[in-house]
Amino acid sequence: MTVGKLISLLKKMPQKVQVGVAAHDNSEHEVAGWPSSVILLDKSEITCPDYADVLDRDRYNSLPQKTVIIRC
Repeated sequence: MTVGKLISLLKKMPQKVQVGVAAHDNSEHEVAGWPSSVILLDKSEITCPDYADVLDRDRYNSLPQKTVIIRC
């Protein structure tokens, strides 16, 4: 999903309600967390740390160059 699409969907929602995050396997009434911050991950500014293992390095490498991350 792009930032533009997310904004478009959120504009259709009531503007004064809480936002919850659900994992892919949560049912409609389950909330796995509450967003606390939004950051832009730009791989030209934030590199994969040297101590990352192979799996973490693969995950980092699979990300687009820029990604908006919503943290809970």
